[in-house]
Amino acid sequence: MRMTRIRKRKANFKSLIMNFNHIVIVIMSLIFIAGVISGAYTLNNMPPAEFTSLLSRWSDFLNSNSSAAITDSIFKYGKTTFIMWLCGFFKYGFIIILLLIFAKGVSIGFTSSFIIKTTGNEGIFFVSKLYLIQTFILILLCFLIGICGTRLSLSKNSTSQKYDLKNYFILGIFQVIGILFLSLIDITL
Repeated sequence: MRMTRIRKRKANFKSLIMNFNHIVIVIMSLIFIAGVISGAYTLNNMPPAEFTSLLSRWSDFLNSNSSAAITDSIFKYGKTTFIMWLCGFFKYGFIIILLLIFAKGVSIGFTSSFIIKTTGNEGIFFVSKLYLIQTFILILLCFLIGICGTRLSLSKNSTSQKYDLKNYFILGIFQVIGILFLSLIDITL
């Protein structure tokens, strides 16, 4: 009789954790989509003088033949994910994690919209074939770190949920591997 109560409690706890993860995924997805829409909206409402300035920087970037160093690429992808990973250790770090997810959405929405607006049909091909591959991997990495960081951060707010720090450090190792992989993709493109 006692064993069945313990099993029921464990099953209830597992379902609570799984529901929590689903809720966090839905919230992060909505915030990310709001960021993408905000980035595209910002570009479409940009004054013509600023758009012309941005277009000249874009053409300068395309005309330069210098390839990015691997350290620049690692820093570019590593700073956001590392800050998200660190925020998981703080009690209210989940707020910063959600803001970073929103900022990443704004960046992706703005960049994709800019490329498509300036290059037309060729931009759609470029965005769909090259840019979205990197972006998809980066989004998955950010969501994974964001979910685990939010879970760890919120576990500090309540005593009912305990999160294993060992798993969080293993996630940090996977984060480094993911960033190195993204950097290699960035340099080959």
